[in-house]
Amino acid sequence: TGRPELPARPFADRSAGEENVQNAARLLDELEKRLQGKPDDLQGWVLLGRTALRVGRFDQAIAALQRAIVLAPDRADLLASYAEALVLKDQGKIAPRALEALESALKPAATN
Repeated sequence: TGRPELPARPFADRSAGEENVQNAARLLDELEKRLQGKPDDLQGWVLLGRTALRVGRFDQAIAALQRAIVLAPDRADLLASYAEALVLKDQGKIAPRALEALESALKPAATN
């Protein structure tokens, strides 16, 4: 009675997780295609970059976040997300461009 019960379908969660990843990948690719026709859609590029980052599609995240940074170069949150994507892609190594992005994110915004 002290032993935990095994789930009735031990592999159900794994296959559901894989299906979710496949669905997310498909949706990300569709969003990326739509954004090709809307190069100035900041919110779309941010959504694509951050979602790709969450599901481990680091190259896609980096490209989308680079596009977002071009549109909004003073947004520290975008620079930080970009640096995070670079570090995760490099398996924890902090490359010079990741460090540059972090340093830029930490600089106070220039005042006019």
